[in-house]
Amino acid sequence: MEREGLHPPWAYTVGLTRRRRPELVITGLGLTRATEILNSVAGHLMHADVPAPGTQATLVDGRDVEIVRVDAPWAHLNVAVEIYGQRIQGLQLVHADKRGSWPGTASTTAYAAGNLSWPQGTARAPDPGRVTGD
Repeated sequence: MEREGLHPPWAYTVGLTRRRRPELVITGLGLTRATEILNSVAGHLMHADVPAPGTQATLVDGRDVEIVRVDAPWAHLNVAVEIYGQRIQGLQLVHADKRGSWPGTASTTAYAAGNLSWPQGTARAPDPGRVTGD
């Protein structure tokens, strides 16, 4: 998805539900980079256990991510919902901005939203569909 007003660009998978896996979401990256990350993690999910929310990992490119459960994926993942219905599940790959600041910190300037909301220099911005780490 392209940037929309104040909202950062974001991307998600479509098709993991068919394999009994949650769809994946990432925000704040260009479409090419987001697609590379999503495809890489989705490929890993095909032969590994689904990571629990709160799991932290370092991707091949050195980017640190934390897994966060999307509480209402049906509110965000429209194409997946059209194909699979509202039974879909979602996990967001939350990452730090270019300065290493994580969402929810006062110094966050990038849109590495951990809650599908769009941090604007505050602890948490309003969150459509709410995403949690539990």
